[in-house]
Amino acid sequence: MAQGRKAGRANLSNKKKKGRNKANDTVAAAAGNNNGIALANGNVRPRGPIVMGEWASREGGSTSSSVANNPSMTLYARYKKATVRFKEAVESMVPKSVYGGGSTEELMDAAEYIVENDVVLDRTFMQDLKLTLRVRKRVAKSLDGGGDEGHAFFIQVLEYCWKSFLVKWKQQQNISDDPIPSSEFDKTSDGKKFRNRFDALSIEDNLDMGEEDENDYYPDEDDDTDANATIARPKTENTHLQNLSFQEILYGDDRSAAILFFADVNAIMGISIDHFAQLKQTMRANAGGTKHPEHFLPKLLETGVVSNFAIQQVSMLEHVLAAEFPHFNTIYRILGVVVCAGMIQVISEFVQEHSPVAALGDVRKETVEFVGDALECGFRDASDPNNKIKHLHKDFCFRWKITSPVLVKRLDNMFHSLRLYVRLEAPAEEEKEIYEQWNFVKKKNDWLEKWKHLGGKRNILKTLRLVQIYSNVVINTGPSEFATMGNGENAFGQPWHERNNPATKITDDLDHFLLIEMMPVLVAMCRRGLISGPMPRDWDLYPGFCHITKWCADPHPPITLALAFTFHLILTSIYEVQGDDDVATLQKTSQVCWERYFHQLDWATEEIERSSVTLNRRSWYQYLDSMKSVNSLRWPRIGVSCANQIGERRLVNATFNPMLAGTFLLYLSYFNALENGSRMFDTFAQVRFVLHLYNALLQSKALQVGEVPFLDMLHKAFANSKAIWKSGTIPEQGTTVKHFLVAVGYGVKHAQSKAEEIRACLLGERFAPYKGSLASFRKRNRNGGNNYDRAEQLSSSFKRVVLHDFRDDAAILGEKQKQGEIHEYRERLQQTIRSMRMDHDLLAINFVSLGEYFNGFVYGVFEELEWEDLVAEVSLEMTKELGWKEDDNVRRYSEMLVLARRILGVFDYKENPLEEEEVKTVTAYFRDYFSNIPLDKVLWFTPPAPPEHSGEENTAGVARATSAVVIEEDTKVAMAFPGTPTTSSGSSSSSSRSTDDADMVIGGEDKYKTNGGSVHDEEEDSKPIAVVTPNRNDTE
Repeated sequence: MAQGRKAGRANLSNKKKKGRNKANDTVAAAAGNNNGIALANGNVRPRGPIVMGEWASREGGSTSSSVANNPSMTLYARYKKATVRFKEAVESMVPKSVYGGGSTEELMDAAEYIVENDVVLDRTFMQDLKLTLRVRKRVAKSLDGGGDEGHAFFIQVLEYCWKSFLVKWKQQQNISDDPIPSSEFDKTSDGKKFRNRFDALSIEDNLDMGEEDENDYYPDEDDDTDANATIARPKTENTHLQNLSFQEILYGDDRSAAILFFADVNAIMGISIDHFAQLKQTMRANAGGTKHPEHFLPKLLETGVVSNFAIQQVSMLEHVLAAEFPHFNTIYRILGVVVCAGMIQVISEFVQEHSPVAALGDVRKETVEFVGDALECGFRDASDPNNKIKHLHKDFCFRWKITSPVLVKRLDNMFHSLRLYVRLEAPAEEEKEIYEQWNFVKKKNDWLEKWKHLGGKRNILKTLRLVQIYSNVVINTGPSEFATMGNGENAFGQPWHERNNPATKITDDLDHFLLIEMMPVLVAMCRRGLISGPMPRDWDLYPGFCHITKWCADPHPPITLALAFTFHLILTSIYEVQGDDDVATLQKTSQVCWERYFHQLDWATEEIERSSVTLNRRSWYQYLDSMKSVNSLRWPRIGVSCANQIGERRLVNATFNPMLAGTFLLYLSYFNALENGSRMFDTFAQVRFVLHLYNALLQSKALQVGEVPFLDMLHKAFANSKAIWKSGTIPEQGTTVKHFLVAVGYGVKHAQSKAEEIRACLLGERFAPYKGSLASFRKRNRNGGNNYDRAEQLSSSFKRVVLHDFRDDAAILGEKQKQGEIHEYRERLQQTIRSMRMDHDLLAINFVSLGEYFNGFVYGVFEELEWEDLVAEVSLEMTKELGWKEDDNVRRYSEMLVLARRILGVFDYKENPLEEEEVKTVTAYFRDYFSNIPLDKVLWFTPPAPPEHSGEENTAGVARATSAVVIEEDTKVAMAFPGTPTTSSGSSSSSSRSTDDADMVIGGEDKYKTNGGSVHDEEEDSKPIAVVTPNRNDTE
């Protein structure tokens, strides 16, 4: 099994490079995955959530290049480097007596010197200046009053320099327009293209952000620089601002980086909200019941991808910021520098004035840490053992040797004001004067007002606080205990109910759901393990649960924003989808499809156990055990007592809400159905047998494309499969025998010799027996020759969803990177979702059960042709030739050789193959068998039909041949489809593999009717979900 898993992983790795900096190692150690990633530029890096083109290793290995040197670095890093380049260029243009890299006053003196002495201005110099000014103004615009006084004055200085230089530039170049066309901002000084979102903030006044308004993500300013305006030198009476150095400005830029961080998170949340809204719209499109009730499942899978990408991106953003600014190692410190800038300055000045050791330390940085930790005290529960409320301000005073009782009391007042600030999201009375001075008086829930997807009725800070409070519950309960709040059922508001009490806002309305219904369940699941063993592909396919599991293992440190974002995303999905019983419908349909998949696995297992085949059975069962363990996600391993406390309704709401349902089904699709399913599909060589035969029938016109749509889809899906065709291309008539023999394990020369032998026998000619060595054949096939394609070879979406391999999208991603990081992030999502839509049919197939149907065909066709004696003869030949004992290996390869001699050889070498009786028999049996496969055994959800008149090629041949599922509320759980015998109560009886028990066949159509219900009614808690067959008269 271990060998199979190893073979199934993408063989992507990257050798570690020397000389990595500390910041890069911090990013690498913080988060990420364990497999290699192929980036858009063709490089391969250790796997991890994508942030600005930088990846991290799950085990803590370093990334391939530092954040600062990466071509897709953060916006803050690009802006900071542009500022440094501008400063260095000014230093090179003027004498040191004029400017030696000192204060802002000296910078203005240098600007006047450059203009008065007609110093030639370089284009790159102008680019860097305008980029620096542009980003500075954008960041300041995100804050009330344009930011703090120091940054505001520096912006005035930059504007003065820009206007002065612009006049001189126009004179030198003899131009009247903006000297820097937007296209020039796509290049660096050496002509290379920018590949980052910094270019999105270049000189263009109206930046196109694509489908969304840019102002949703990066609040913009009006760039109304007028080169003909009077250029007045900025003045200030504040000597500190006059002497403000570049070093202080750049070092104080942690606030700008924090603001851009929240802008990014806001953008990511906005994109996620859009996809949840699309899911809701898709569900409402079937309000009249004209579509199949499972029509929204593909859209639900897409929301699972969007959620995973969002959580991964936010997680990496946190770690990139912490790498750049080590004091930003908690979300509270990042938040503090954004919303408490005035307080930070007041406390810094207080320490500078009263501390005897202020000159020996970094006052501002440690003040940022103090303010952030004070905010954390307000976010934590008062009884939390990790709350520093009793000693934080005392430790701060001790650190700076502030001993005066009056001064200590003053600092204590500031500290407690910060705690109240968290509670009220407004300053306390005694500190209002300070905040009014800095224009920071805010209304409640208005800290993040500039970012509409994070503030207001979607306030993520409320979720952050509730999750942080719940950490104390996790700390105080053992791993086997049920972690519940002891404040009573209604202590956090009324329970959410889709019909009776829907949420009008995430803040407050979903607090009860978060703390009482959802978090106890998810904590219990993660503490006991989602399945009985480690889950593969964890960081790839359910990163949210990875963050929750990590938090449950150690709830003492401050929670991360990625963890709060995960819970907030769940609440957002409910908020967006609720109404019209859509959440209830989504839950029921998701569970129906989930149960169907595992019913199909059970059926396939029973068929294998009834058969006498032992070929590769051991490896088949190993994969099967891994797949069945995933069912624990549907029935969490939380213990009977916990389950009784929770109740069925809450359990369903917690685990099959829109976001987690998408995540669970995504895991089922890509790990079970695709990755493991592709390994088990051809375990007994049955797929090679069927598809080579089908190809021969198509090549000879015995069957036409369209007669068996299901096989048409598979034939196309496996067109480039090296496991099926070896050469990776579908063979043409005349070469099918040779290609088939190579595919089943013969060497090329051996296969060519066998093909010649078959041709000679059919045409009555003489042939020379193969005299080469059979050692390679024996070695290759001693274990049954179990060939399989890696999932990424079958599915283009697997590469993107699971492996994060976007090399196929390098060109378009390169263009999007120039427009900005959010553009690139959105484009990755779009490319991923586009590939998923191309794979809808593949994602819907249960390859294990389909493989068993193929296996049944192999047995059936030999029985139909009465070739048992012939197979026995060939088996005797092979045992003598190869020295093997007669077993299933020999029998299956004997069947392959008989097929090559009696059918494929006829198609290749006879003039009129369709006139042969055996060919007619095989064609008729083939058509009948595969036209009557009951879809309830091979499809675990119904792929959507292609849109009418779309003009696109129909790759979903099976989409219209779907199984009707009507969801009732008062019937026992049963899996049934049209034509399946049902009992009088409406439940279905189990069916065997025989196609006689289902007249819902591929190629047929049915009309469907859905009776949706809500799982939220209390009286429904004890009623199981039911899936029943509609009356046949109603569907005709």
